[in-house]
Amino acid sequence: MSKDEPVYITTRQLRHRYGGVSQMWIERRLADDPEFPKPIYFGARRFWPLAAVEVWERTTAAKPRPLESAPSASEACDE
Repeated sequence: MSKDEPVYITTRQLRHRYGGVSQMWIERRLADDPEFPKPIYFGARRFWPLAAVEVWERTTAAKPRPLESAPSASEACDE
């Protein structure tokens, strides 16, 4: 394989890369995250461009995440 040829990983490899996530996790990323890499289809099988997956990982890791706040005293009493 030459250095310029793209490398593809299978859906199973992608799931394993993220700790054994479910197929539904992948489907949700595809539906909800416009930056999540799109698969390439070879017949009925999906393959993921490794370079695109790595770019998504870097950009996702660099994004600040909102802090989860604890419920206020009034919210806790409403239950």
